[in-house]
Amino acid sequence: MYIINIPQGASGRLKLDHSDYYKIKGLYTSGFSTCNILACIGKNRLALFHFDSLSSILQFNDDLEWVLQSNSPEDTDVVVIYRASGQEFNNAYHEYLQDLASKKHQVIQKSIDHEKYDGIFIAFDNSSYNAKHKNHLSSEYIIHNNIHKLLHNIKPLGTMVHHPLEEQFVTTRKINQLTGLQKKKQLHDDYIETGIIKAFNDHCIFLSGSMWQNIDQKHLELDMSDPFVKNIMDNFSKQDSYLDIAKKINPITEKILIELGFEYIMPMTAIAINLEEYLHNCDYLEIFKHNIKSLRINNNEFKKNLYNLLDNSNDFIKINKFITDNLFEFALEQPILIKYFEQHYKERSIYDVLKQQYTSAEQQAKALIIQGDQYFAVKQYQAAVEKYLDAADAIIVRAMHGNSLVMKIRDRLTIAESKLAPYINIDKYFLPLQQNQQEEPPSYLNSKLFKGCEPPPGNHKIENSRTVILSPH
Repeated sequence: MYIINIPQGASGRLKLDHSDYYKIKGLYTSGFSTCNILACIGKNRLALFHFDSLSSILQFNDDLEWVLQSNSPEDTDVVVIYRASGQEFNNAYHEYLQDLASKKHQVIQKSIDHEKYDGIFIAFDNSSYNAKHKNHLSSEYIIHNNIHKLLHNIKPLGTMVHHPLEEQFVTTRKINQLTGLQKKKQLHDDYIETGIIKAFNDHCIFLSGSMWQNIDQKHLELDMSDPFVKNIMDNFSKQDSYLDIAKKINPITEKILIELGFEYIMPMTAIAINLEEYLHNCDYLEIFKHNIKSLRINNNEFKKNLYNLLDNSNDFIKINKFITDNLFEFALEQPILIKYFEQHYKERSIYDVLKQQYTSAEQQAKALIIQGDQYFAVKQYQAAVEKYLDAADAIIVRAMHGNSLVMKIRDRLTIAESKLAPYINIDKYFLPLQQNQQEEPPSYLNSKLFKGCEPPPGNHKIENSRTVILSPH
């Protein structure tokens, strides 16, 4: 079973029938502090939004409207989750929540202890979400019939799947909490003047049926043509260590907040990690090496040997062992920083693992397509379709909408239609998913261009075989 990861500043949507067809267990998000987690829960549709300081209520309203396409207000719950030690849902949106309640939505607000819990998981069937941690089925961990809160380092049982561009998206999004302050202030002032809420750059990145949505390049990198953004980023360089960036960031933030007329000072030390990632193009081993070189070392001979290893090896385990075996060679308190940098690397390396998994899935899908073609060439159409469907199983949940490999599989299944008639009708698997289209501003990118697909009604089979729904062109 798959678990769909929803990062900060993004939302995801899931249908009950797609959950069954794609073997998607639910939606998950984590790592929130001052963010709110918003969930819309209907009988056959779910939506989860990781609402950060740059988010607007527009995206959440879109998600709610999507859920309401097949659920009545009475059957739809709105759940707002916030950090116990922080504030409740942004005061500017209380009126919106009250309006929802007046429309017979069940609006539930829940606080959680962020020091203890880090993850939020929503699913259609939460009764067995994690067989490894049955104690989590107790009422202590259930905040709604469809929602669990998870302890730090505990994940739902299943394969966690991430957007292929999540790494760049999250890094840019986090930095925009600083570089986007001017735009945020302008949007706020416009709202006070006009009463119209405009979105910063919210995204529905997982859309049930058409899977991972494409993300425009402008949301994957900072807008260096904007003088405000450029002036901020000019304070940082690739030569800065993590400590250099961390020391610079709060004075810069305080100055900007005062100049923009904010009434509160918001610490930004946490995004030092993301600035470091951006400056080094998410090369995590390079970042680790760079930070190690910034430390004070007592023994010059050891320093020479260490630098030689750092310059000539890309084996993190080897490098880290050499360092930890010689911690006494570093100046006082430096070993604490080494442990910190080591942890940073290990946390970031998840994206390297995800890239390897995606490459492996692509290779598996390509091999299965070749096998399917071989069966097709000798007119063993049933076996060919089975291989094509195996290929789809390998890649479909990890692929972005319009993925060429997915399209290749779909094309082969379409060709197979005439050969397998009357056993299969491929057209049944590519019915367009009707979506809301928005005017300005779109809360998910070019939504009218995205088409998913509905599963066929009933239990369709290919001579007792299973079927997979693929996105159309």
